Amino acid sequence: MAKSIRSKRMRKLRAIKREKYKPKELKRLKATLGIMIDNNDEEMTNLLSLTEVRSTGAFGPTDESSTPVPEPDRLEGGPSNDMEVDIGAKKYNRRTMRDAQGNYPVWLHRRKVKKLKSKLKKAKQRKGRKNSY
Repeated sequence: MAKSIRSKRMRKLRAIKREKYKPKELKRLKATLGIMIDNNDEEMTNLLSLTEVRSTGAFGPTDESSTPVPEPDRLEGGPSNDMEVDIGAKKYNRRTMRDAQGNYPVWLHRRKVKKLKSKLKKAKQRKGRKNSY
């Protein structure tokens, strides 16, 4: 597939466009990752100076580089910025697609939820009929 003259031309033009915008994209990526620091970017220079202070210590370089530098809010007893995250993934029943509280997953479409509810309702009715005979 994709062997027509038009698609070949479009592919060629996209390749030319990629080459044209490659330096700009690389510059933007480096700026995003913080690899390249401009002189006028104050926030990045402050961050750089902070990392230099932490790596060298408060009074210059030390022999023991493995000693951690304590964070200021931990020393003062201030509020901790650590956030507790629920790492465990939710468990969903494969047949009903519900979790322990009976809720459907967020990513499940409403149309699919409606379909599952009707299917479960029919199964429940069938089960009731079987027992009544």
